[in-house]
Amino acid sequence: MLKSQDILISLKLCSLHLYEERRKQDHVPAPAALLSAWAGWEADPIETAQYEMRFDPAGHALFEWTYATLSKRVGLSASECNQAVRRALYCGLLRKPRNGIRPVPSSKALTEFLVHGLKYVFPGQEGSLARGIPTGFAAPVLASKLISAGEHIYVWPDARGNATGLTLEPIHKAVPFAVRYDPIFYELIALVDAIRFGKLREVKIATDELSGALGNI
Repeated sequence: MLKSQDILISLKLCSLHLYEERRKQDHVPAPAALLSAWAGWEADPIETAQYEMRFDPAGHALFEWTYATLSKRVGLSASECNQAVRRALYCGLLRKPRNGIRPVPSSKALTEFLVHGLKYVFPGQEGSLARGIPTGFAAPVLASKLISAGEHIYVWPDARGNATGLTLEPIHKAVPFAVRYDPIFYELIALVDAIRFGKLREVKIATDELSGALGNI
């Protein structure tokens, strides 16, 4: 049985690959600019300094992860990450590459599940108005493409969030932590929320954006 952390890990692995592709194309802004453009929360100086996806001195690509490094990036234990990868492999959301030892996203299967199946397997409900981190159509990845027409935005409840809106339970409780260190992961999770909770036009735009992103893996 899939668990919500399996989706979290699958999308995190997607973000690592997408970051590598954008880095090769010089599409990744400097950390300071990145934070000011993407932060939906009040960041402290230490967090700002750490808000960068790094490559080690040996030149290893970011997607050459270990369970220990994955654990630090998403806020789960290494064993939880390992189990999540195993289940995602079994369900076909991840696959073993021909040339490599680390599982990679199965983009077609993952996209199909996120667009058509996720909202039925992991449904969520709107909560009350509260402070939190913008998601769905209010997140930066969609905010410039959609007009909310005065409606309340959606937020993940978080004491350090910089917006007020209707709370949505994230796909996993570790999401508000994980997005603080990965703007591409923030993109993907916010798009998934727009598909889970959005209206018809929002779902269409989010689906196109998500399909386009995962199609580059």
